Amino acid sequence: MFLAVHRAGSVLGASRVLAVTPSAVSQSVKRLEDELGVRLFQRMGNRLEATDEAHELAVVVGGFEESLAATTDKLRERRHEPQGVLRIGAPFDFGTRVVIPAMNRLERFSRLAFEVCFGAPDVLMTALLGGQIELAYCDDHPLLKKHAKLVAFARAHHETLLLVCAKAFATKHVGDRPSPQHLLTLPHVDYVRDRSVIALWYRHHHRLTAIAAPVRLVADNVHAVLAGIRAGLGLGLVPEHLVRGELDRGTLVKIGSRRSELAHDIVLAQRKDRIPTIRERAFIEVMRTQE
Repeated sequence: MFLAVHRAGSVLGASRVLAVTPSAVSQSVKRLEDELGVRLFQRMGNRLEATDEAHELAVVVGGFEESLAATTDKLRERRHEPQGVLRIGAPFDFGTRVVIPAMNRLERFSRLAFEVCFGAPDVLMTALLGGQIELAYCDDHPLLKKHAKLVAFARAHHETLLLVCAKAFATKHVGDRPSPQHLLTLPHVDYVRDRSVIALWYRHHHRLTAIAAPVRLVADNVHAVLAGIRAGLGLGLVPEHLVRGELDRGTLVKIGSRRSELAHDIVLAQRKDRIPTIRERAFIEVMRTQE
């Protein structure tokens, strides 16, 4: 109200600009003068003449008003334009093959940047719950269920998992028509020590709910698991798209059954106690349309 009076040169003019009564303006200015202990305006006919103290105050308050307007404009822009740093977690293969390429579809937002954390589901869940990342794309692993009260999960990507081994390993150990009981005597390569990942394959193909297969290598990176398989360390579960060429060339061998191949989901995990930012919503939409 002080600025309006200072600019209009009258209480009536300020009241019209602010759409309030003249008495409200007069009372507000009077309270300000009493609080400061100085005279801000002197009546000169029909106008109010600002004192030196009023001019000095107007410079400070006017500058604040301009800064406030610029800041509120920026805040409004954020409702419509993603900006800042979006921190995402993902398995290495899915992150490099799907997540990072999707970022380029938001290149028009020059003030948006990304950070990516790679890891197994337990690592990503710890980072998500600890606030180190905002979105986590995880293998749909049984351990995710224990976080269901705190984290919401939604399917984000679908792929096929195959149990494979090196050709030399298959020739020496597997045979032509191996039974599941025979397979379970052979060494395996897995992502976790508890065999919960390779157990998915045996449950799907042979309805076995408990397995005790020997595990020769544990690695939480799909490319490390695949390297172990290629080196002949044992049987391992990998995404079909990574081994399609090697299967065609015969350097790797697929272990199958009469059942369809094992379907595997990558899920998007978000904390339930947070409202997604516009940058999160924009990226999720890009991933959804890319699927």
